[in-house]
Amino acid sequence: MYVQQLAMELINNGHECLIISLSNEMEELEYEGLRIKYIPFNKGEFQESDNPSNLHKLISILDSYNPDVFHLHTLSPSLGASHIQHLKDIGYKVLFTTHLPNFTCTRGDLLRNGKEVCDGLVEYQKCMSCELNKLGLKNALVSTILTKLSTNNSIQRLFPTLSGVANKMKQIDTLKKIDKIITVSNWQKEVLLKNSFEAHKISVVRQSVSKSIIINTKKKLTDRKIVFGYIGRVVPEKGFHLLFESFKDIPSQSYDLKIAAIKSPHHTVYYYSQLKLMQGLPSRWLENINSNEVISFLDELDVLLVPSTWLETGPYVIYEALARKVPIIAFNKGGATELIEDKRNSILVNSDEEFKNNILKLINHPEMIQNYSTNINLTRTTEHMYKEMEHIYAEIL
Repeated sequence: MYVQQLAMELINNGHECLIISLSNEMEELEYEGLRIKYIPFNKGEFQESDNPSNLHKLISILDSYNPDVFHLHTLSPSLGASHIQHLKDIGYKVLFTTHLPNFTCTRGDLLRNGKEVCDGLVEYQKCMSCELNKLGLKNALVSTILTKLSTNNSIQRLFPTLSGVANKMKQIDTLKKIDKIITVSNWQKEVLLKNSFEAHKISVVRQSVSKSIIINTKKKLTDRKIVFGYIGRVVPEKGFHLLFESFKDIPSQSYDLKIAAIKSPHHTVYYYSQLKLMQGLPSRWLENINSNEVISFLDELDVLLVPSTWLETGPYVIYEALARKVPIIAFNKGGATELIEDKRNSILVNSDEEFKNNILKLINHPEMIQNYSTNINLTRTTEHMYKEMEHIYAEIL
């Protein structure tokens, strides 16, 4: 959504824009007026290579198009830091927007051992211990031994899973040299500063919504059940299991629960299938709704639930919910803290118990929902995002 919105605004304001993505099956596509060219996935995609097999294709496209800037919005073995290094070496102006915690965290969630929020400082021993914990190794002595062994290049080649932290540190060093780093939240910027990124190279350009979806008022609640909703992936880090824990003891006649689930073959099948049953809760499921259906789904809700256990950079659905005057219950961490005015337009919580208690409070006091909705005043649109990015592009040129 971020890339599409930015590209559309650039084009609408007289600039040219080409999107490059990954596919082994397509060469080129046009989507809603946007040109998209594809490079193949890198061979041996488990980790980045210093000389990616698809690099020649990327450079061929760029040399033909001759852009003023190359702006990357993802990091993967098939399009990552090594590609950026090569493009810098041949003279391209390069920017990178970090949308996820995995920019500096090999776990991908910035949660120390999957539990407490990490300070974000990348240190080999600390990060390697945490990575081994994610892989299921809980024994401290064995973890210490493996951490020491993993510094050996030969060991890393034999056991690629032990090379994650070393690769991440190398990736970070590469990205410190590019022209500009963009974050979509302040907490990400703070993490980069802790890792010695130069402050003048970092800019915060938040997510945004189209002006056309922002409404001034929402229809008042009538004497009916409160409709709670969830939009997103059904995976552990999104905290979806907390919905069942929160609603299981609440009388079903007092609420409805609507779920727009993003299902992927890469997600945990057991986790998804077990929770879809929701053990008798009054829930209605939709799967993989398209972006055009999200707004109509939000309009059916009284309250949006965002039970993420990790540090979100937005999430984007919070912007959309605020645009439609839908109050939110979310955890007091990550991007949600920067977007929500606690106890004024939505609710921030610090524990699972608080999450559940506030759901119950809104059921018992529905007038609070209307008060929160009235106090929502989202004004950030894609035009703001475009103007900020245009200034940054001009700055590095």
